Amino acid sequence: MFDEMVAVGVRRAGEFRYEDLTTVAQGQIALEDSLAYNANKVLVCDTDVLTTMTWSDHYFGTHEDWIEEAAYVRQYDLTLVLSPDGTDHVQDGTRVMTKQSTRQTFTTTLERNLQRAGRSYLKLTGTHEERYNKAVIAIESLFE
Repeated sequence: MFDEMVAVGVRRAGEFRYEDLTTVAQGQIALEDSLAYNANKVLVCDTDVLTTMTWSDHYFGTHEDWIEEAAYVRQYDLTLVLSPDGTDHVQDGTRVMTKQSTRQTFTTTLERNLQRAGRSYLKLTGTHEERYNKAVIAIESLFE
């Protein structure tokens, strides 16, 4: 959702504001729900409202109550967490967490929030190929 705000010129890359979180979270929920309706057994999302809540806490020290409620109500079969371990930061013009220590702290907080939400997750480490292979195995196991 934020990428769309940048694409239409509402924000510059990296110019994220607290008030943008409502737009992002509402957009994530609407997009997930509409895509899940037509998904063929698997819907892969690169983020969700729980991640947005975690970002909000990380960058702004707070989050909207409704975002937390939505984050803990929504259910997923599996969440894949990409650990910062084993990979270098690659700046693509939109990334703001450039320090390894910041990425580690965020990942730890995200895992804690996933545990609070009772969500099943797998933390992926290693090379990009190793991560990919682990993700494929985890997703395939959902169908067994």
